[in-house]
Amino acid sequence: MIIVNGAPPVPLVEAPKNPQATAPETPPETPTNNPTTEDPTEDSTDTPTEEPIEEPTEDTIEAGDATEDPENDPEDDLADEPTDTTSDIYKLPVLPAGKLWPSWEAGLAEINTFARGEGYAVVKARSKPSKKGELRLISLRCDRGGKYEGQPRSRNTSTRALRCPFAVSLRRQLPSKDWLLVHANVTHNHEPSPPSTHPVHRRADLRAHQAEIDRYLRLTPLTTQQILLLLKDANPDICLQARDIYNRRRELKVAGRIP
Repeated sequence: MIIVNGAPPVPLVEAPKNPQATAPETPPETPTNNPTTEDPTEDSTDTPTEEPIEEPTEDTIEAGDATEDPENDPEDDLADEPTDTTSDIYKLPVLPAGKLWPSWEAGLAEINTFARGEGYAVVKARSKPSKKGELRLISLRCDRGGKYEGQPRSRNTSTRALRCPFAVSLRRQLPSKDWLLVHANVTHNHEPSPPSTHPVHRRADLRAHQAEIDRYLRLTPLTTQQILLLLKDANPDICLQARDIYNRRRELKVAGRIP
């Protein structure tokens, strides 16, 4: 106890040994009713459940691979190509190798004259000049050896583009400058067909009978079919079609040679 002059005595109070033991506890915070706060005790029955993952089977794997990347599928490129659906090989007669002509034009004409009777036709595929710029090689192929640009999936022998493998060439010989027939592949992948299905043979007939055709065309009352009948009566082997006469009539009209 401390005694101060003129003041009442003040008792001494001992400090607690453990201040944390006697410190007043902080009251817990009461939760506020905030509408945006989720209540942890809310019923969880509406929570979507996670479905089990289905293991892929062999069928689903194969189906996925088939359509996974159509742009890079190599089979798509193959689908766009015209395909020969048969493996038939036809060995149609051909002029013997080693035959000579004074010019490649004479050689091509005789080859087609022979081919006409065997059911095919030959056209010029490419030519190769020498270093001096003179022709030294003429490659020939079947007129059905081209590439069809449409979309046939089955064999159609009425078209002229069947990728026929037939190929021969005419090579200029030195010093004679004659043209030699050389065989490369003398097989076809199609059956023989009538000359009227080959434009090469029809053009040859048109040139051979042009004077006679022009004379008929100047007779105005005659129709295209009538002219064709007259030509076939006089030339049973002619292979012209009505459209060939029609095209010639139009050429003469454009030139002002017929009314």
